[in-house]
Amino acid sequence: MLIIDDNDVDRERVRRFLDDAYELLEAASGKDGLKQLQSMQFDCVLLDHRLPDMAGLDLIPHFVEHEVPVVMLTGRGNEVVAVEAMKRGCQDYLNKEDLTKDSLFRAISHAIEKAGLNTTIRRQQAKLKQHSQELEESNREFRMLAANVPARFCYIDADQRYRYVNKRLEELFGIPEEEIIGEQVRDVLGTEAYECVREHIEKALSGEQVSFETAISFASGPRHIRATYVPRFGEDADKVLGYYSVVADVTELKEAEQRLVRSERLAAIGEAMTGLAHESRNILARIQASARMIARRLTGDDDLLKLLNRIEKAQDDLHHLFEEVGRYAAPVKLNCNSSHLGRLLLETWENLATLREGRKAQLQEVSGNMDLHCFVDGFSMQQVFRNILENALAACEDPVEIRVEYTETRIGKKAALCIAMRDNGPGLKPTQEQKVFDAFYTTKTHGTGLGLAIVKRIVEAHGGEITVGPGAGRGAEFLVTLPRIQA
Repeated sequence: MLIIDDNDVDRERVRRFLDDAYELLEAASGKDGLKQLQSMQFDCVLLDHRLPDMAGLDLIPHFVEHEVPVVMLTGRGNEVVAVEAMKRGCQDYLNKEDLTKDSLFRAISHAIEKAGLNTTIRRQQAKLKQHSQELEESNREFRMLAANVPARFCYIDADQRYRYVNKRLEELFGIPEEEIIGEQVRDVLGTEAYECVREHIEKALSGEQVSFETAISFASGPRHIRATYVPRFGEDADKVLGYYSVVADVTELKEAEQRLVRSERLAAIGEAMTGLAHESRNILARIQASARMIARRLTGDDDLLKLLNRIEKAQDDLHHLFEEVGRYAAPVKLNCNSSHLGRLLLETWENLATLREGRKAQLQEVSGNMDLHCFVDGFSMQQVFRNILENALAACEDPVEIRVEYTETRIGKKAALCIAMRDNGPGLKPTQEQKVFDAFYTTKTHGTGLGLAIVKRIVEAHGGEITVGPGAGRGAEFLVTLPRIQA
């Protein structure tokens, strides 16, 4: 115990009251009291209000800093001083005139107990502050990690509301973060897309980790995803607070797998057709030679000669079929460079002059001042244009009107050009739209049904897309979308 008082009588009185209950050290000035504070740890300080070198109030913060409880003593009662002492950290305040042994012991005991409690509280607060800082730092590290991992990541609570979404998943959704956080999964994805994942969400919220693949349409477009849902448990292991969702966009991987499978199938078809065509040419050559010999013997019999002409025509058609199948099955090899699509289209149109001979047919282009250059294989793109133009000329009655419009668009994140080619013919029925790009599907009396299938392969080899357009009004419309730069 330390008593700081410049009055010898008062110090003696306190010593007598304590009666060896505490080891008591004495100081007659504030400076001497501070000196002793530096050399010892005290359980309590009895501090006089008035000291010869400084005010007792000014000493209180020094003892509070060292976690030493203070009981202030004064010769006169003063509520203002008492309040100020308490504000500065004093534990109790006693008037010397009313001081008794019991009141002194109670004040000391109360001060030590209160100081101990305050110290415990301060230490707990310091720990809480440290834990809070550590948690905040951990949260920052988690957000930084989640924001920079290549996977799409989010956290969804037990009410199926988004609580965290990283940037990559935000890009996949095509919706800004502020429109996702706090919203339910159904509202963000839409009912149709939500139904694709609802079963997996329910399993995750029941405590089961699930992994799955599915095709789903986001605001940014249709994608194929591979997802894992990991439940988050509370302190009670039976209570699920929500789940973490890790999503990988495997659209390009799936497309590559499909292209590989398709290439393998086409390679098998090509190999079979090569052998078949070789053997068939020998057979057809024999048929042709025999037909010519018969024709020389049937001079003058017009009916039989017509039948022989049909045989030869059928032979030519079969040759053409072999060639078409061979082209369809062959790998698409491109020699791309920067080409002006408008010029390629007009050149193709000019090359169809013989087919248009004697007909009223008009080609109209709408491009404004748009740059029509794309990185394409010019020869292959003329094949695409020729097939679509030939189909239009075959389907339309005179006067034939073919309108071609160019618009800027995008394929994923790549700048692209969309060529809309629309005729004024009868158009396509819904069933035809679904099958028009299928191999061997045709509505013509004469045709292999491979033309548009080959066109689709050429466009996709460029990293582009071809679809049936809405065909505003009468006629069929095809939308050819090509990336501006090499795929």
